[in-house]
Parts: sequence; structure tokens; C-alpha cells
Amino acid sequence: GVLMAQGGEFAFVLYSTAAASGVIDGPHSAIFTATVIMSMVLTPFTVMALKFLPKPAQSMDGVEIAELHGAAHDLAAFHDRSPRELGADDVRAWVQALRGRGLSPQRVRHHLSALKFLYAKTLGLPGTVSFLSFPKDRQRLPTVLSVDEVRRLLVAVREPKFRVFFAFLYATGLRLGEACAVQTCDIDAERGLLRVRAGKTHTERAVALTPALVQALRAYWRFVRPAPPWLFASRRGSQLCPGVARNALKSAAKIAGLRCRVTPHVLRHTFATHS
Repeated sequence: GVLMAQGGEFAFVLYSTAAASGVIDGPHSAIFTATVIMSMVLTPFTVMALKFLPKPAQSMDGVEIAELHGAAHDLAAFHDRSPRELGADDVRAWVQALRGRGLSPQRVRHHLSALKFLYAKTLGLPGTVSFLSFPKDRQRLPTVLSVDEVRRLLVAVREPKFRVFFAFLYATGLRLGEACAVQTCDIDAERGLLRVRAGKTHTERAVALTPALVQALRAYWRFVRPAPPWLFASRRGSQLCPGVARNALKSAAKIAGLRCRVTPHVLRHTFATHS
């Protein structure tokens, strides 16, 4: 630390030598990088040299080390001072400039998370970034198919198993993972109910089945005879792979001539809209 305080050039050379020799690696590299940046005397040489510091790909506490390095470098270059010397007003000015760059909310969150980690964890100055608020994603209307588009989509599905599977998704509004995990014992045909056990929140729920869907499932089961215990099984007899289902739906959408991007979750949105 004493040596680094004596000159930014020496600090950079010291870091580069240690990184190249493999002495500094993993999480230690991130901490050392931040320390070097904070200790540098920002001469024209060190400002230019910052871009050459290695950027490891590991992460700490959910923050990518490369993002931590980038945020520290950007903040230091913006004020031409070490982040340790900056106060809350200085950080706020940088954040306002960051928001004015036209970055996506997700990208801004990445920068702010790295900044929060830098001050709260590395520098031990959480009060400097206590004002930070993370932007939310812009709300966009989901893609919804018309009734005619759903019909064209199902007709375009070549394999009967997937035609019933996508009709099942549309008629129940299940998520793809939930539908792939349905077992035959989950269906109560007499009461027209489906027991969903593999939900996103790991909470069981009941979904209504229309009489037409029950009849379609019975005809499908007699024709295909899926491997137990699954309602929709793979050719090897295991649980249906979500990726295979996505590819089948993508192919069907292309054959049907649908211009919008169709995913299994689009069928879920379509179910909610048509219900």
C-alpha cells in the first residue's frame, strides 16, 4: 500500500506483473484490482493503463468481477479521482450520467450492483451508496395469438404427441416445465381437475380441465401409450424435454407462417387472454 501510494505507474506495473505470473487469481484478483484503482494517483499514464487491467470472469456475491472492475474504472475516469475520495454527491453525479447513456434497465442494474459492492464490501463505505435505487424493466405487452393463429399453429404440428401437448398448454395455461412434469395420476377425469405439483413456487394447485380436453387426452393416451408415469414422455420413456418441445413449437410456427415469435409461454399468455 505504501509503494502504491508513491505512484500510480508503479502500482500498475506491480499489478500487471503479479497477474501475468499467476500470483493473483480468482476473487483475490478483483479485490486487488479495486485496491489498485483506489490507490492510484491518476496520471494520464494510469488512466490509459486502466483499460489493460485483466478482467476475470468469476463472480462474488452475485456480482461479476468484470463488472466490478468496469464500474470502478468508469467511476474513477469520470471524476479523475480515486473512488475512495468520492462522496455521495460525486457518486450520484456519475449515476445520473450513467442513466443518460441510454442503457437498458438491466445493464444499469449491473453497474449499480457493482458500485454497491465496491463501496459496501471493498471500501466499507455503505453510506456512500445508500441512496441507490435500481430501475425496473420496462413493462411490455406480451405476445398473444388469435384463435385462428392457435388453430393454424396446432394444425402445423407434425407429430400427434406434440399437437396434443401444445393444445394441452393452451387449454390449461401451464408453464412448459409444469406441463412436462405432469403424470397420469395427476388427472382427475371424473371431476375435470388437474393437479399441478411442479409449479414455479413449489406450491400445489388445481387446474380445471374442459370435457373436450379430457376426451382428447383419453384418445391421445390410447393412441400413443406414453411411458409411465408421464402424461407426455420422450421416445426413451423419460420426462419430455422442454428443449425438444420448444423446437417442435418453433418449427410449427414457421410452417404456419406466423410472423411473431412463438414460444410455449406465448400459449400461456394466450390462454389468459382468451379465458
